[in-house]
Amino acid sequence: MPLKEGSKNVPLRPSLVHRLAERWNETKKVVPNTSEDFGGYVNELLAEVLDKDEMIRLMAPHLSLSAVSSTVLFIRDQHGGRTAEVYLHDQQLYCDLDKSKSCEHVRFAFAIPEVSKLQLKKPKG
Repeated sequence: MPLKEGSKNVPLRPSLVHRLAERWNETKKVVPNTSEDFGGYVNELLAEVLDKDEMIRLMAPHLSLSAVSSTVLFIRDQHGGRTAEVYLHDQQLYCDLDKSKSCEHVRFAFAIPEVSKLQLKKPKG
């Protein structure tokens, strides 16, 4: 299939294609206006990621991710030159800097994809 002018052909890992296809099929079942074209769905998903990233930069320009470990997100806060450690505590994200589960550092952590790198465990049951 010929590419539209300005388009690029981007290789994706087979495991990622599989995950994307599964999500696309699940999304089509519950969201009526989901693209019927897999490529269109992937383009929409990537656009949403970019839009979300831009919104985070506009809403919290003083916050940035400085490091990630398997258990902690280190979030740099330019206000006061501090670094917040956000980690999982009692099945919830917790900010050690603010001693809070709902501060701006925790909200920032939920908004970035790196939160998925924490060793989050699904509750048993």
